[in-house]
Amino acid sequence: MEHSIQRRVQPNYLVDQVLQILQKALENDELQAGDKLPSETSLAKQYGVSRSTIREALRVLSHLGLVETWAGKGSFVVKTKAPDLITSDTMNLDLIKEIYEFRYNIEAEAAEKAALYRTEDQLSSMKSMLSKTKASFIAGNMDETVIQDTDFHISILKAAGCNFAVSLYESHRDVIEQAAKSVIAMPGSVASEHMLSSISAVHDDLLSAIEVQDAHAALVVVRRDQREVSAWLKMKEREQTTS
Repeated sequence: MEHSIQRRVQPNYLVDQVLQILQKALENDELQAGDKLPSETSLAKQYGVSRSTIREALRVLSHLGLVETWAGKGSFVVKTKAPDLITSDTMNLDLIKEIYEFRYNIEAEAAEKAALYRTEDQLSSMKSMLSKTKASFIAGNMDETVIQDTDFHISILKAAGCNFAVSLYESHRDVIEQAAKSVIAMPGSVASEHMLSSISAVHDDLLSAIEVQDAHAALVVVRRDQREVSAWLKMKEREQTTS
């Protein structure tokens, strides 16, 4: 059965506001596991936003294992409560947000430059690091996953000629890696599958843009990921304040 959620959002922070509406619908039992969501076009019309905004919000919910989207069939509720975020005793949500904001401010421009100036050797290195990252995640080795992922992003900084940023990442990689663990280390096989899908999609798209030397596409991928991670962290922040 397809369900309708009748609310509209204000023009600022559209993805986050759509997420809040959908999250409340899940928490208040307006939506149940197995329910089919309205189409992207219908949701966009209901909320007064673009389809791309709806798509980003659904992608965040998918990464959390709450919603699954099937080509030709639509989006369905999988479960109504997201798994808890795993963080260390010293890595709180505010620090995670600060670290990721710092990273995106650097990596957005670096992605553009890497696409323009990377060498074939640097591209080959990126591909190898990304393959190792995925293999480590599938094997359940979280420590190795974040090490390889950090190396992948450092390789992009190097290709961009951002040498000072490289030194910052290398000297503070323990903090960067702990923040990454806090974001991707979610309990449950369903959550793990969705996080792997997220990692693969973002990194594959970024690497593809760098490979074909499309600087604009590389920037778009980083900014898209930034919006999704930011919206996801805000969801977790709301959960903390209401618990």
